[in-house]
Amino acid sequence: PSLHSAVLLEQAACCYLLSSPRMLRKYGFHLILAGNSYYLSDQKQHAVRAYRNALFVYKQNPWSYINNHVHFNVGRWYGVLGIFDVAIKHLLEVIACSHQSLTTQSMFLNDFFHFVQSTGEKFDVYKLQLPVFNMSSLRVVNEDHRTYASNADVDVNESIWQELEEELIPSSSVVRTNWLDTQPKSSPFRNNKACVCVAGEAVKLNVELKNPLQISVNVSGISLICQLSTNLNASETGALTTAAEEDIASTKPSISTFESDGNNFTVSKLDIVLGGGETKRIQLEVTPKVIGILKLVGIRWTLSDSVVGYQYFEVATQKKNKKGKRGARRSLNTNLIVIKGLPKLTGYIECLPTKAFTGDLQLLTLNLRNQSEHAVKNIKMKISHPRFVIPGDSSDLDLEFPQCLRKHVQSDSNTVSEGTKENVKGSLFAFPQGIKIQGGTTFSWPLWFHAATPGNFSLYLSLYYEMESTTDIPYRTLRMHYNVEVLPSLDVSFAISMCSSRLQEYIVRMDVINKTPSDSFALNQLSCVGTKWAVSTLPSRDSISFVETIPANQAVSCFFKIKVGDTFFEQAIKYKTLLSPMYSISFFSFHARYI
Repeated sequence: PSLHSAVLLEQAACCYLLSSPRMLRKYGFHLILAGNSYYLSDQKQHAVRAYRNALFVYKQNPWSYINNHVHFNVGRWYGVLGIFDVAIKHLLEVIACSHQSLTTQSMFLNDFFHFVQSTGEKFDVYKLQLPVFNMSSLRVVNEDHRTYASNADVDVNESIWQELEEELIPSSSVVRTNWLDTQPKSSPFRNNKACVCVAGEAVKLNVELKNPLQISVNVSGISLICQLSTNLNASETGALTTAAEEDIASTKPSISTFESDGNNFTVSKLDIVLGGGETKRIQLEVTPKVIGILKLVGIRWTLSDSVVGYQYFEVATQKKNKKGKRGARRSLNTNLIVIKGLPKLTGYIECLPTKAFTGDLQLLTLNLRNQSEHAVKNIKMKISHPRFVIPGDSSDLDLEFPQCLRKHVQSDSNTVSEGTKENVKGSLFAFPQGIKIQGGTTFSWPLWFHAATPGNFSLYLSLYYEMESTTDIPYRTLRMHYNVEVLPSLDVSFAISMCSSRLQEYIVRMDVINKTPSDSFALNQLSCVGTKWAVSTLPSRDSISFVETIPANQAVSCFFKIKVGDTFFEQAIKYKTLLSPMYSISFFSFHARYI
């Protein structure tokens, strides 16, 4: 009965197809019913034929459920017949079915891997749908004269760095009078359209991938597909010719080019597990070893150790519009000129807090390391917030107590301040001329961090340095970016009145308000800045060094006496342990400890 039903249903489908007008939906629907009846009658080949004919109807319409049903059954029946390559081809159409239930997704995926493993070999699939790579999220990170301390620094808008580095980077010696003048031949950046990378330094590519299924999938061996041509000498040409660029861009690599060319470049490999519906942003790297032209072709990956997927990047071409004019490029440029190795500095600010209280004063250390074999010189630094980060002096590295709380001989104090003024010009700081960072060494320099005002701040630092040896690029910059949240703390005010009983003595009233909603502070010390005045407690107190706790949203008032001379100065610095945060008010220096 099932076989008779199948034949009649197929004949009915043909009648709908030959009718005028043609009824394609009824034609496809009756073919599906006929194919199912053929399968029940153990006529699998006829079932496959009926389903495949129905595909010509359903593939033209976005009917996802019926398409999944047809492709899955055709693939399964081909697998039963032992035709695994065609079975896998049809099952590839349904493995990324995000609209199906968890049970159906598991069934599709299990049957797919079962037939793949039955072949005994790995399949190479172009544009494998699992996982889904968001090609619009692609971003190539290459370092030329601009280098970055961390991956987060790359995401900062380029205009912010350019504005910060206006006074830092020397301008070209050749002045262009109008837009017709080209860049001077001595410039290392003759071709603005081409990207430059350095041999021995990694080129990074960020991309987003997503698991459309509700079940976890194992993705291993994610890496870049690359080509490196040594025919063109990047150091001599300085640019890609149009013909050479189009020739490399049009080249489609074979499966054999998926493996790394160990002589010319190396690529990183990444293994991840994507949970159900999870989206991750990954970073892939390729490190060129020789000079030439590096082409980023695409991405390859392995799904569950069974199927190798690969996808090419879109070629950066310009298409002509109706008027014959070339439009803008629609995809990223993946051609990079590889130049010979350069010295490179890496660095970080040690112990820079992410949260601080207003008035906090801390001594930090800027650590710079030269990873190359050659020295760098003429180091300068530009700081976006000079009120927050203040370059110190080399002697500050061994400082145990801030200079503002010590008593100095006047000449010594002037010497320190003059030395600082020579190096600091606004937010631009020039390191001493004799400083060179040799290859393979680390250089440290003190920085004072002062939380000047409350709020959320982004601190940008750019370091400029020049190469001691002759290179394609005469200088490089190191860019650093930090986010700091400054919380409200203490509001300190002073009222000074003359002493009625003694000349040259004054009574000081200090009012301290704790503006934090939940934190307490302990007051530890009050000192005079300079050598003229000395501060002491009133007779009711034995020592100026006291501990007064100020709870949150509370206030306290304290009274002191100041006079000319240094009779009481030893009491003022008796307890000189540096506690943070520290507050400088007028000619008083006041510090408290957070509890």
